[in-house]
Amino acid sequence: MQFPDELRPALAWLRTSGIQRPDGDADAGGVHAWIDEATGRPGFLYSEITGYFMTHAAWLARLQPEAGWLERARGAAAWIVDRAMTPDGAVLARKYGDAAGEAGDPYSFTGRRVLYFDATMVGYGLVLTARATGEARWRDAARRIADHLLVAFEVGGERFAAHDLATATPTPHGDRWSQDFGSFQLKSAYFLMALAQDLGDAGAPYRALCDRVLAGALATQRDDGRFPTDRAGDATHLHPHTYTIEGLLGLVANHGRTDLLPAIARAIDWSFSVALRPTSPVQQWSATPGRTIAGLRSDVVAQSLRAHAIYRQLAPSPGWAWEAELPAIWALLDGFRPRAAGPATASTSTAAARPTPTRGATCSPTRRACTPPARGAPVTSSS
Repeated sequence: MQFPDELRPALAWLRTSGIQRPDGDADAGGVHAWIDEATGRPGFLYSEITGYFMTHAAWLARLQPEAGWLERARGAAAWIVDRAMTPDGAVLARKYGDAAGEAGDPYSFTGRRVLYFDATMVGYGLVLTARATGEARWRDAARRIADHLLVAFEVGGERFAAHDLATATPTPHGDRWSQDFGSFQLKSAYFLMALAQDLGDAGAPYRALCDRVLAGALATQRDDGRFPTDRAGDATHLHPHTYTIEGLLGLVANHGRTDLLPAIARAIDWSFSVALRPTSPVQQWSATPGRTIAGLRSDVVAQSLRAHAIYRQLAPSPGWAWEAELPAIWALLDGFRPRAAGPATASTSTAAARPTPTRGATCSPTRRACTPPARGAPVTSSS
C-alpha cells in the first residue's frame, strides 16, 4: 500500500529515530516514551508505549509487508516478555537508564508498582502480534497478563488502577485521573475482547471482566455526555474521556455493540462542543473555578478527531453544528508538526503557547482518508 506523502516522514521517523531500541542492544525492541525535541535524548523505556508500537507495527505489517514492521512488532513483544513481565503476568511500567530515575518513580521497574491500563495496552499489542506472526508465545503471554488482571486489580468487588508487587496489595486511589479506576479503563476492552475472541470458551473470564468495566463506565456518564475523570465527578480531562470513547468505539466496530452508539454520540458531542472550541480549547473542563486547564495537547486533538472519524464510519451524523468547525480543529493539530530541524515530538501546548489556526486552512483529504477504517475493518486502539 502506498501511504500519502505527508505520512511518510512519520513512518520513517519510527524506523530511524531510535525511539525503538535496535537489535543488539540489551533492551532491543523496547520503545521509549519520547525523544526530547531539544536535546535528542530519549525518555525512559515505556511498556505502555511499547504496547501501542506493537499494535501499530502489526497493522502496518499487513499494509507494507516488505517494510520490516512485523520484525519490529516481534522485537517489541520479545522485550515485553523477556524484560518487562514477571512470570505471573505483571507488566512493569517504566525502565530508566539511570539509578536516580528508577529510585524516584514508584512505577519504575525497581519501584514495582504496576498499572491496569498499561498492562492491557501491552496485552492487546501481544494479541495482535500473535495474530500477525502465528506465534503462540505472544498469545500465551497475553493470557498471563489477563489472568494477573483478575487477581491483582479486583479485590472485594472493587477495582483499582494500580497494584504494588512489593506488598502484593492494590494501591489506594490517588488524586490524578490515572491513579483511579475511572471510565477510561474501558479502553482495556480492546485487549479483553480480542483475547476472549481468540480463546473461545476459555476466554469467558476476560469477557466477563470487560462487561463489568463497561457497566461501571456507562454508569458514570453525565446527561451532557461527558465522562468525569475525578472521583468527585467535578472535572473531565479530555484525554481519559476520549480513552472511554475509544473503548466504546472498539466494542461497536469489532463486536457489534451498536447499542452503545448513543453514548458515544453524546460523548463526542461534548468533546467538540465544550472542550475543543477552536478559539478557546481546554484540556480539562470543570465547573469549579481554577480547575479548568486551558490549551491543547497534540495527542488529545488527534484522539478526538480520530474518534469522530470512526464514529462517522459507524453511524450517520446527528447533524452536529460544530462539524462546520472541523477544518479549524485540523489546523490546530497541524500546529504541532515538528520543526524541520528537530526530531518529531508529541509535546504539550499550554494556553500561552497554543498554536493559531492557519488562515483559510482546510482539512487534508489524504489524512482524512487514512484516519477512519474501512467499513467492516477492525478498529485498533490508539495512544
